[in-house]
Amino acid sequence: FTRALNERLGSAAPIIVNTVNPGLCVSELGRNYRQSLYMQLMHSFVAWTSEKGSRNLVYAAIGQPDRENELRGAYLSDCQIFEPSDFVISGDGKEAQDRVWVSL
Repeated sequence: FTRALNERLGSAAPIIVNTVNPGLCVSELGRNYRQSLYMQLMHSFVAWTSEKGSRNLVYAAIGQPDRENELRGAYLSDCQIFEPSDFVISGDGKEAQDRVWVSL
């Protein structure tokens, strides 16, 4: 969807749309939810602080002025731009992208 939206906006649009993965973060969002032992362990060993997870959101919003075209329709995780998979950039991926756009 992100790639389809950016394609329709065009490179002259003042809006840049990205997909951002903040990762698993420990926050107060689930304060009223009783977590399983598995999730408690995941939070203890793997989860980031909310501040660290928010860095991806800030990077996606601000980016780097000299690399703004790389951010158009990008997938960001850990403050890095990840290259799309082979499927996403293939003809079949383009067809799937267009089907998702039409279905929404």
